[in-house]
Amino acid sequence: MAEDIFITGDWEIPVLMIGFGMFLLFSRWEFHSRAINRIAKSTFAVYLITDFPLTRNLLWGHWFNLGELDQRSFAILRIFGVLIAIYVVCTVIDFVRQGVFALTFDRRPGRWFELLWNRVGCWFCTKYSEYSQTLDTHQGGSEKISPRHVSRP
Repeated sequence: MAEDIFITGDWEIPVLMIGFGMFLLFSRWEFHSRAINRIAKSTFAVYLITDFPLTRNLLWGHWFNLGELDQRSFAILRIFGVLIAIYVVCTVIDFVRQGVFALTFDRRPGRWFELLWNRVGCWFCTKYSEYSQTLDTHQGGSEKISPRHVSRP
């Protein structure tokens, strides 16, 4: 029934042919626009949001069951409208994410990594010094190996 419809199948021949044809059509087209490029930056985020298992089941199983939509009048227009609405909502979500990152993580690039690296380095140095002191007392040696000093933030 709804599973037999070729429009909703992931790997059906017509879907693959249309996707491949659209890719060839747009790959040869020269076009430059700041607005389009800004929206296009969110394409991967839209894919990740809609392909996450929880949202995939919610979107395509509960809210927008495409198998039910294609039985109504103007099915292609309704499906196209649903897809555009989902793309717009996911793009807005990604714009919000970009804004949050601009205010937090991107303000000083690499700062969070440096903080984490310094914490791990300090933890490793203390473990190494404890290990070398334990090793030194068990072996009865007089030489001490001092760990490299890592500055704390």
